[in-house]
Amino acid sequence: MAELEQVMFIDMAVDQWRRRKWLFIISFLFVFIVSLSLVMALPALYRSSTTMLFTQDEIAESLLEANGANELELRLAAIQQAVMSRSRLQEVIDAFDLYAPMKNKATTESVIKRFRKDIRIEQKASITPQWGTHSTYAITISYQDWDPDRAALVANELAARFRAENERIRAAQAVNRTAFVREQLAATKARFEVEQERINDFKNNHMGELPEQQEFNMATLDRLNSELRLNGERQVYLLERRDAPRPGAIASGVGTGVTGLTGTRRLEWLKRDLAERQTRLTGNHPDIIRLKNEISSLTKSLAAKGTDDSDRYSQVAGLDPLDLETELRALRREENKLRGAIAELVRTLEGTPRIEQELTRFASGYETAKSEYLAMQKHYQDAYLAESLDTRQNQQFKIIEVAIPADEPVAPNRQRLTILGLLLAVGVGAAALLLAEWLDRTFHSIGQIRRFTGLPVLASIPRLVTAGDRWRNRARVSLLSMIVVTALLATAGFSYYAGTHADQLVLAISY
Repeated sequence: MAELEQVMFIDMAVDQWRRRKWLFIISFLFVFIVSLSLVMALPALYRSSTTMLFTQDEIAESLLEANGANELELRLAAIQQAVMSRSRLQEVIDAFDLYAPMKNKATTESVIKRFRKDIRIEQKASITPQWGTHSTYAITISYQDWDPDRAALVANELAARFRAENERIRAAQAVNRTAFVREQLAATKARFEVEQERINDFKNNHMGELPEQQEFNMATLDRLNSELRLNGERQVYLLERRDAPRPGAIASGVGTGVTGLTGTRRLEWLKRDLAERQTRLTGNHPDIIRLKNEISSLTKSLAAKGTDDSDRYSQVAGLDPLDLETELRALRREENKLRGAIAELVRTLEGTPRIEQELTRFASGYETAKSEYLAMQKHYQDAYLAESLDTRQNQQFKIIEVAIPADEPVAPNRQRLTILGLLLAVGVGAAALLLAEWLDRTFHSIGQIRRFTGLPVLASIPRLVTAGDRWRNRARVSLLSMIVVTALLATAGFSYYAGTHADQLVLAISY
């Protein structure tokens, strides 16, 4: 049963082909010739490209560290924005007289928009920046045009503008960077000078009280104490000479040493010893309390006796009492000066910790400002050197491939379009055949009548064709053939003409 249906289907297809083959052939020829003429007439679009290599300058990059993103990548983005700006593109359009037919019909903005579409810029990092390596980017600039020579010229012009813009931006960045660092250096120097002036004023106002002078002050205190002690010993000696005992007392064996002092001489010595100890000890010290008690007791005892034999014994000692008193007064004045100096020095030493704290606070700001100033000085020197390198070295830019006129068009792909036209023609012919068969409601064979009615067919009468019928058929076929050929030629010519003006179609395919 299945084989019978398959045979019937094949017979029906063969029968349809015999009856509709010319419809299929004519439909196929119309579509294929139209598509082929259109494809052959499409204008050729050529694209030329040039490749440049941008490398970060190794010396300049080592002097100035990039912050955040890669400095070269940011610069390339700025270069692309500048080259693709409206004013720069208009200069290229005017220089090469691009889009002359379009200028009369479209606005300037539309022409520039078309120019931007025809330009392709591809950026690729050839070497990813890592530790010890530097950034390297390959930039490919391509331009498409109907003229291959002009496409190459425009691509090379865009590359030259990339190079010029790169040099301009590098020089401007170096100058601006140096100017900015110079301003920062001036501000840092001003802060440093302010801190330096503050700490110098503080040191001048507290001269002699600074921590580094503490050792000298201690040595001075020891020297003053020694001078005070010698002064006291000298006064005791003079008092002994002034209050020298009578000859009878000497003969009786009364001592004259310091440890054997009595009366007013001992009271004078105790007072000097108390004053000297008070410069080193507190008021609650046992020696201070003992000396005060002894001085109080001796003062009361002398007051009770009411005797002062100093003048009596001066003559006995063989000395001039006037000269001796003059020297004693001078020693006492010197003693007062020494005690005042010692007291002032002690106050200075006691205030040294406070001065040290204040000086540490001033010194912290001074050291911070100083370190910032020194660091900014080095940064300025690096920026100045980098500026010199940027203005003198251009080896980071290199054109590795110059644009040349293309041999083959980038669009249209005629081979692919021809294949698509062939497939379209086959589809249209098959669709026309099936549509005509579906619209035809007549019977073309005995089998169709038998299948439609379900009754047996007894006989069939063939069509009677006369000589006149044959002549009319030939005339009709000849006329139809001429009409078909004429229509084919006219359609082919029209499609060819349309193809020569199908610039937008080619551009749509290329984009």
